[in-house]
Amino acid sequence: MPTTAVAPLAPGVRTELTQRLQRAARWATWAAILAVVNAGLQFIFPGKQFFIGFGVTAAIGAPVPALLVTLLGAAALIALGELGSRRILWALLAAIALVAGDAVLTTRVYAAPDWFGFLWHVAVVIFLVQAIRVINDWEVLERLEAKSPSTVTEGPRAKELTTREANDMMRDLNLDMKSTRGKK
Repeated sequence: MPTTAVAPLAPGVRTELTQRLQRAARWATWAAILAVVNAGLQFIFPGKQFFIGFGVTAAIGAPVPALLVTLLGAAALIALGELGSRRILWALLAAIALVAGDAVLTTRVYAAPDWFGFLWHVAVVIFLVQAIRVINDWEVLERLEAKSPSTVTEGPRAKELTTREANDMMRDLNLDMKSTRGKK
């Protein structure tokens, strides 16, 4: 069975995965920023619902406490997104739980459900789930590198990775081995 060395593909793949993870996790930051802007506008113009924001802001009702809760929620969401961009899975799961819980509030606290706000929350959850998928891709890459002959070359543990195993793992990463070779 033919074998291949896989180590040269890692730098380009790592860069791509890092960028994908940061783009996906950044959605938590955008959701937090827009919620704070929305809460600030509601503070200035009480009783008005502007664009997308936290459902908890409307549920509280009183301007000052709503603004404070929104600021705390936004800080938590930004922190969780930042931790998620560092491949910390529980942080992304917590961010998803916060956003999904707040999405339910957007459909419950208004006289008419805020479907635009609900769909915004759904979009944020979808991107955070994408970040989790990227973390899984990192794990596939690490398994691929662990089997690479360049990392274990001596002794009884030495094993070369077959071309088929490498292709299967790369397919899991949604990458093509030919397109990643030679990229730095």
